[in-house]
Amino acid sequence: KNAATVEITYDNGTFRNIEWNITVEPKGKSLYEVTFDGTIKEGFHGYAMKDFSAPIIEFENAEVVGDVVEPLTAEEHPDGLGGTSYCYYGKATYIYTIKAEAGTKVTGFVNATICSEENQCSGNAADFALIMPGEAKTGGDDSNGAQPLDWGSILTAIAWGFAALLTPCVFPMVPMT
Repeated sequence: KNAATVEITYDNGTFRNIEWNITVEPKGKSLYEVTFDGTIKEGFHGYAMKDFSAPIIEFENAEVVGDVVEPLTAEEHPDGLGGTSYCYYGKATYIYTIKAEAGTKVTGFVNATICSEENQCSGNAADFALIMPGEAKTGGDDSNGAQPLDWGSILTAIAWGFAALLTPCVFPMVPMT
């Protein structure tokens, strides 16, 4: 398998002012580049990671390696409180490097604050599941984790059982059984 399988589930009742496209590219031993491309509806804007209203992107069962990369340049936008926000219009891209095993399912969520030009904002949440490209590692055998019998220990236990029959407390009881 060279391509990742991607599933995105938008939370019920959430606003859909951004649509996500998630891609996964192998980058080395157990390392993958996960790109979140968001298409923002016209008349709305999203935020850069350096902004207070930055999107939250979490991986629940993979390790993030390094910092998020933002290949697009955010525009400055008045935040309505006399300060400046760093915003994306039309498109936002966030690239993460994660550590995961090939063939495993990595889950997580993304929640992006998307605002109108009048600064009326809403959360836009979605869960995602990614099956990492490549072949899953196998244990090398189909024994389902079963251990082989340790005949040495079994024979040792039987020998000690016969030796216990010769003790003064047990030997007189042997003829009774």
